[in-house]
Amino acid sequence: PPQARRQIWEENDECGVRRLNLLITRYVQQHATSSHDGKKPKKGTGSATDPLIEISETIGGSFKLYKKALELMRSGYTHTFDPVFCRLRLDLMISLTYQAHGDKVYKKDPCSQLATIVEASFKNNQIAATGVKSIAKLIASVPANHPALGDVAMCLSHPDLKLLLEKEVVKLLGSLVEKKAIPRTFQRIKDLDKVLVVLYKAKHTMQHQDFSKPKVEETAVQVFYTAVASMIASKLLGESPELVQKNSKQLKNALKQSIIAREMTLPFIARAARQGDVNSIKVLLTALGKQEVSTRQFANKFVDTLNRWKKRAPQKLEGVKKEVLKWASRCGFEGVDQKVAQLYNR
Repeated sequence: PPQARRQIWEENDECGVRRLNLLITRYVQQHATSSHDGKKPKKGTGSATDPLIEISETIGGSFKLYKKALELMRSGYTHTFDPVFCRLRLDLMISLTYQAHGDKVYKKDPCSQLATIVEASFKNNQIAATGVKSIAKLIASVPANHPALGDVAMCLSHPDLKLLLEKEVVKLLGSLVEKKAIPRTFQRIKDLDKVLVVLYKAKHTMQHQDFSKPKVEETAVQVFYTAVASMIASKLLGESPELVQKNSKQLKNALKQSIIAREMTLPFIARAARQGDVNSIKVLLTALGKQEVSTRQFANKFVDTLNRWKKRAPQKLEGVKKEVLKWASRCGFEGVDQKVAQLYNR
């Protein structure tokens, strides 16, 4: 019976860890090449061979086994920085609510409040302003230098949640420009920034076990958002963003100083691609240097973005050929310049 096996796994640490490690490894392998489809575990669904379901069934109402699973996920992320461990960290917590006695474990998790907010956001495929504020409050409530911040950072790094947060920033800034109602303070975006900085610092937090709360580089972020807003406005007016180009040095400095600005560059480049905004892409690529904390990741994502863009509007891609090729050769990672060059040679 499941309860008898669980008792063995609880009493025999080696046996319990072996069981959980086997299932977590299967989960990681299963998601290694899968796309982030945003599907969440639902009550009464899932096959017995689904490693997520098997992990949650193994844990059941045992907080001892759950703590062992958390240790394995934290260790896996710290050594690989693979976001699949962040995906599992959050999905497992949500799936436990559908297991017998799983609620007992769920309620003890410091991130249970976050999971409640996120599950609703996944269902709606968007994160509400109230949800962002609640997450920001949760972060603020974490005691100073407490390891719980690492768990919060991992949960926020769930690929689907990261995408929702970044999309919200892009959508919000774009709508503010289109409505010509840019306030002096981007209050809603500031709430998002408080969440994003914890997400983007997750690698640093876990690698160095640095649980001090990261601060938003407000001045640099403000320069970045103002520059992007100017570019969006210029596109709407059909003008070249000359003001931004003149102040490209300030934009470049902002990218150097702010992890939020660096990481949000690609979502805004993707927006520019969708809008056919060649000038914005030129400016952003010119400002983008080699100092990014995840340049390799950025490069791969950027190539994927270009591939999608080429299918939609190949003539627009040709318009930024010089800047794209220059950036690809400058980024310094083997294979990236060849991949970008192939886009133009096909």
